[in-house]
Amino acid sequence: MKTEQEDYKGFTHKELDSKFSYDPNSGKIYNKKSGKLMDSTRQGSLYIGIRRGTEVITLSSARVALILEKDMFLEKKETIRFKDGDNLNLKIDNILVIEVGQNNTGKTFVEEPYSVATETKGVFKIMPKGFFVARRGPKQAVYRTNSYEEAVKIRKEWELDKTIHHWDHTTDMSYIPVKNKK
Repeated sequence: MKTEQEDYKGFTHKELDSKFSYDPNSGKIYNKKSGKLMDSTRQGSLYIGIRRGTEVITLSSARVALILEKDMFLEKKETIRFKDGDNLNLKIDNILVIEVGQNNTGKTFVEEPYSVATETKGVFKIMPKGFFVARRGPKQAVYRTNSYEEAVKIRKEWELDKTIHHWDHTTDMSYIPVKNKK
């Protein structure tokens, strides 16, 4: 399905195809010039930053995948969901295009978050967002990050010195409750 729109944030299919290659089976996007895997994450999703002059334009990796594979530009009323709920899985058969507000499978896409244990004790992957949590105790999430390696590093520091504490930077500080001083 090709829409009337012919560009995404000013980039045409031809421009994106000249900069990136996409493997629909693995879901990986590579920079053609450097050969580097495009794997930067923000808020649990993959994104691509392209410098245009002095400005960096942020593109959704899922949208770039759709453009490269199907020459499909989303309309304003459309959005992307992931069949398995994993925003980091860019395999073409995992990317769903739905109308904003529509739930295309007859059920809501809002899922309760759940944790999946990793091979490192005290480090868990939180789904469906895909970020990592380093925990001191079984239910205590004390450090969140999009990087597994960073979560492992923090957890190992805690094992060596239980007095160390780090604040993560993934949550807007306005959501942290403040106790009234009396």
